[in-house]
Amino acid sequence: MRNLILYLLRYGSFVLFLFLEGICIFMLVNYNDSQKEIFLNSSGNLNGRVNSFTHRVGEIYGAHKELDSLATVVRDLRTQNLYLISLLEEIELTDSPAEDTTFSYKAARVIQNSTVKSNNFITINRGSKQGVYPRMGVVTDDGIIGVVRDVSNNFSTVMSILHRQSQVSCRIKHAAFFGNLKWTGLDPTVVFLEDIPKHADVEVGDTIQTSGYSRHFPVGLDVGKVQDISLSQGSNSYTIQVQLFNDMNNLEVVYVLEDQQAEELDSLLTIIENE
Repeated sequence: MRNLILYLLRYGSFVLFLFLEGICIFMLVNYNDSQKEIFLNSSGNLNGRVNSFTHRVGEIYGAHKELDSLATVVRDLRTQNLYLISLLEEIELTDSPAEDTTFSYKAARVIQNSTVKSNNFITINRGSKQGVYPRMGVVTDDGIIGVVRDVSNNFSTVMSILHRQSQVSCRIKHAAFFGNLKWTGLDPTVVFLEDIPKHADVEVGDTIQTSGYSRHFPVGLDVGKVQDISLSQGSNSYTIQVQLFNDMNNLEVVYVLEDQQAEELDSLLTIIENE
């Protein structure tokens, strides 16, 4: 109460002025036709502007609500898109590129790759915890990639076929002649098939496949096509230039091959060696 009295004592004159000013305006408008018309027109314009402003504020607020709703829809669509991508990756990583029942296929993703060195390696995101071990072959849908060399719990390094020590037994598709596939360290798209006898029926454009004699790969996996055939003077065998089907510079998903009969074969070979 004391504060109210102090407030009135301090601002009472101004409050009284406003009160009397209001009475004057009321009497002026109600008892003077011209002033009343001016007041009504002015209040109508003011009311229209206020309504227009309120409408625009409502539109902006509605637009913001629509934007929030659209943002929610976009977020949900992105979430669904990521989910679909993950499903496609799972499908991609579980499909097998061949039907050889003696080999099982473990999908992996390439996380590091080299093609410009003399001895190139590939790193994949699968290791001993996923059943990957040294000497397993690695392929794609288009051809062979290399052989697993070193393994950790969750990663493996693969000796690429673009490695000077890599040797894979391969054959001409329509014939029984086979030789060793090697790389010269020059072009990552080309390897050479050696030791094919000169009486072999081979032509440019023929398909080269795995022979099955290398335990890393099953028989019949496509490797590349014959690009050139050469025969050194005095030699009894061709050197065949092979254009790889695989683009070794563009590797993403690969498959590690596990020979289901490896243990049985190893046992048999051990018996033979011990005799």
